[in-house]
Amino acid sequence: MLWLILVSLAKSQDFFVISDLHYDIAYSANYEEKYLCHNVSTTFNQNLHPIPTPFAKPMGRFGCDAPLKLLKSSLEFLQGLNPDPEFILLLGDSIGHFTSQLLNPSGIYYKPYNKALINLTFQKVAQAIKDYFPNTKVVPIIGNNDGYSDYEIPEGQEGIEYLDFLYEQWKPLAGEISGSFSDGGYYYTYTRSGLKVVCLNSNYFSIKVQGFEATAEEQLDWLDEELKNSEEQVILIMHIPPGVGMWNLGDQLWHPSYTTRFISIMQTHQNKVSMILCGHVHHGNFQSIPETEIPILLHPSISPIFGNNPGVRYYHLSENYQVFTDYTLNLYTQEVGSWQEEYNFYDLYKLSKLNTEAVYNQIKNNYDLLLKFLMHSHGLGVVEGISEEQIWKISTGVNYEHEKAFAKKSVLCLMKFLPYEEFKNCRDS
Repeated sequence: MLWLILVSLAKSQDFFVISDLHYDIAYSANYEEKYLCHNVSTTFNQNLHPIPTPFAKPMGRFGCDAPLKLLKSSLEFLQGLNPDPEFILLLGDSIGHFTSQLLNPSGIYYKPYNKALINLTFQKVAQAIKDYFPNTKVVPIIGNNDGYSDYEIPEGQEGIEYLDFLYEQWKPLAGEISGSFSDGGYYYTYTRSGLKVVCLNSNYFSIKVQGFEATAEEQLDWLDEELKNSEEQVILIMHIPPGVGMWNLGDQLWHPSYTTRFISIMQTHQNKVSMILCGHVHHGNFQSIPETEIPILLHPSISPIFGNNPGVRYYHLSENYQVFTDYTLNLYTQEVGSWQEEYNFYDLYKLSKLNTEAVYNQIKNNYDLLLKFLMHSHGLGVVEGISEEQIWKISTGVNYEHEKAFAKKSVLCLMKFLPYEEFKNCRDS
């Protein structure tokens, strides 16, 4: 078994990660963010009369999700970097935040209309990726906005039909999808070089989801068994990461019991998991699992809804060299230019391996590097003249001038500790 793991590591792996694209099928370039860039009243609990602006933003606008033009721009750029990567990971939230609430053409809310829009969004995203990467394996997972309402997990017959639909859309992209997909949207698959990718549906673990305890535990049982029986080293992917979110400096992401068990599983099988890749937070970040060297890496988003520039990531992995490069499209300029390099992991941290503990140890005693980490993780390094205060505000949502010590400590503690109580003890000590 050890021989197989070493062979897997020895193979070079170059792949892309796209996360939180949030394609907004109703995006209209001539409407501002207060209307969520829609030319109709957006949600059934609002009474808006959108007014167009002459300042069109066809590539995207802060406060809004991504137009199709932005998604295609990112795919075209990645195609130019490498038209034939080993694989592409699509880390969830293909659907725009408010797709499930859009009013129909008659100005009323009608759920079948919204379900049809969501299904059409999945189809358009799958087709766009296929157009640019017709021969590349794409591994998609389910995000919290990918159901028929935010953090809603379809149940019963609707749930069966939902997973059947996703399977039909994703099978041509991913190829082999294990039968566990029908149990809850989690599965494993293999890349063309034989690397195993284990895909979780971490919606079941979310602190915002109740009533799915049995399925959550079954998924963790399945993960434990897959890792136990795996003869290959595995990349583990999920949408919602364990631990604590950076926005507002303390959002608990998982139910504590699932976090505890997940850590235990990772500790037991740490020689099988090379890395854990997550989305959801719309920025790049790092987390650590105690008593292991497994890195958890969080990823930038295509959607600029939270003030971050759109971002994508390119990984280069081999036995002795494991790094990535983030690329960004600068929407802060009047005329949107081309995608450009945001930062390279090795250049910033001088590390040739993705060691999140080593990153933490560098950042904790170096404020300049901490600020660079925040800036680059939100795609702000390409923004000319951005201030320290702006970087903290976009990154965390807090007024840094008034909460400086609290903000710095919180960011460091959430990188170090996954369990919420341990994070709080660190932050408040």
